[in-house]
Amino acid sequence: MGINDKYLSFEERVERGEKLDEHLNLVQIATLWSGDHKERKKLMNIMRWEFMDGALKGVDITEPTIKIDETSDMATKAFWAFEKQKLDLRFSCYKFDPDYSYLIIEVSKNDFLSWLESSNEPKPTGCLLERWWNENRPSHKTINTYDNATDQGRRDRQIKAICDKAKLFGYDVLNIPEGGKKAIRTECLKIENGLFTPDGFKKAWSQASTSGKISMANKEKYLSKQ
Repeated sequence: MGINDKYLSFEERVERGEKLDEHLNLVQIATLWSGDHKERKKLMNIMRWEFMDGALKGVDITEPTIKIDETSDMATKAFWAFEKQKLDLRFSCYKFDPDYSYLIIEVSKNDFLSWLESSNEPKPTGCLLERWWNENRPSHKTINTYDNATDQGRRDRQIKAICDKAKLFGYDVLNIPEGGKKAIRTECLKIENGLFTPDGFKKAWSQASTSGKISMANKEKYLSKQ
């Protein structure tokens, strides 16, 4: 791992195919679940409420778990009591801040799947979250051409996928109509091998546009949005 790899965002690490942890916080789960920011916030709210109601099992990583041995002297006990109070006070500052609580509530993969099952909800499909429970199992489906393209880099495979999706819609890749980019993005994010994240699509589209492989019909209008 290079120095720069240590500072990659969660989405960038997922985009590179990094193995997901057994426990993820609510922000990470929602990020993998949906590429839409409003939908992510909705999902985080639902999971937070379910956690608070006890329906979704998880861990609040800020709750102090200080254990004092019965043989500890009074000074040690007093010190740890003071430390616990500081931790409790720090926690209370963020306890009712939803944006912070999304980050401090962690859920295991098994608990998340159990929650879905108990709620009669199907597992999310067509999103990166599938990788959480599928990455350790070989796929029963035929590996698609993007995985077999060993002579291409990941960004090249993304650009090829964008162009392929554009052609499936019947678009001229150098004359994409208004609304076409959004339609292509939606389809690209559905690719099951996790080739795209929302940020990955944005970067791949920008590179494809810069290199002249794809272009909007009204390029001047969309140039600032690449």
